[in-house]
Amino acid sequence: MFTNWNPEKVIIRNDQISSRAEIRELQDSTTQKITVAKDANLCNPHQDVVLLKTHKTGGSTLQNIIYRYGDKNNLTFALPETDNYFGTPHLFSRSFVKKLPSVQKYNMLANHARYSQPEFEKCMPADTIYITIIRHPASQFESMYKYYKFSDRFHTSIIKFASNPSKFYQRSHLRTQRRRQSGVNPMLFDLGLRKEYLQDNLRIKRQIKLIDENFGLVLISEFFDQSLILLKDLLCWRLEDVAYFVVNARKESQVVQLSDEVKSNLTRWNEGDLLLYQHFNETLWKKIYNYGYEKLQTEVEELRDIIASYTDLCLDKSSKRFEHGGKTLVVNYRAKSVSASASDDSLCKSLTHKPLVYLSKLRKKMQFMSN
Repeated sequence: MFTNWNPEKVIIRNDQISSRAEIRELQDSTTQKITVAKDANLCNPHQDVVLLKTHKTGGSTLQNIIYRYGDKNNLTFALPETDNYFGTPHLFSRSFVKKLPSVQKYNMLANHARYSQPEFEKCMPADTIYITIIRHPASQFESMYKYYKFSDRFHTSIIKFASNPSKFYQRSHLRTQRRRQSGVNPMLFDLGLRKEYLQDNLRIKRQIKLIDENFGLVLISEFFDQSLILLKDLLCWRLEDVAYFVVNARKESQVVQLSDEVKSNLTRWNEGDLLLYQHFNETLWKKIYNYGYEKLQTEVEELRDIIASYTDLCLDKSSKRFEHGGKTLVVNYRAKSVSASASDDSLCKSLTHKPLVYLSKLRKKMQFMSN
């Protein structure tokens, strides 16, 4: 899912930048740019964050980053009353948050929820930064199809589904009204677009505009490390804060290899998610050039060095394990015994916590903090 940075994959509309030469010119003009206000020594870390967690996009890995930062800094989390969802398939509501006696506004929220800005504002501070992560629709839909057993839902394989998505979707639509995952444009569904508008181009464009206006950053799964450098800069965090181990990724042998025709059909079926992806992929690369192309490349390498050092510290050959998740095998880790220091041991455990284990830990911590 997370791949090395390839500038040739940039999607930029021709009416904005007409040639690769102009892109390179823009890159060169910003490489040396230094934004003093974002210098880690001159800004204060931002601690009010909503991660709108989308399905099968790398959201669990990003969630672990948010969990770790909030846990380490003893911040308050808005958590679901039970389960790991805030009322999905319903749009998010303040009433879905587990009540803590001494807390009116929370610092962080990072569990699955369907986007509703007015309801988020009822439990989050006014200066909250909203972030999310998206992925190319074809690979995201394939991952959902496997993990959430869409083959049972649509009674067919993903290959056959792709040959006539509308037929299979309509056939199952009335039986699956209350599903937590949409069978068409699932990322837009997570990002608050109502089910009846999921194939309405005008409503789709309005929702993309709303997200653009209210979100500080939309990360792109295919450029995960580059996105994290921008996130670090946006929140004034340290590189160590955004280091990660991949969470809940499938074993490679579990990924269905799709032909170009199938990928094209799935992309066409999820046209709204493609518009979403193209818009924010373009936005991401504008942010990269504004940040400084070479500067970002350097920090990506520094981040990867930190991840390598954490791997040496926390993992050994027996640490990586594959466990059942949905209808597939996903990777998780068991931290090796670390005797160097208590802080190292705590770091390794937090990096390797499975999502539901970490959620349970935070529930107990929030209850203790509120008493």
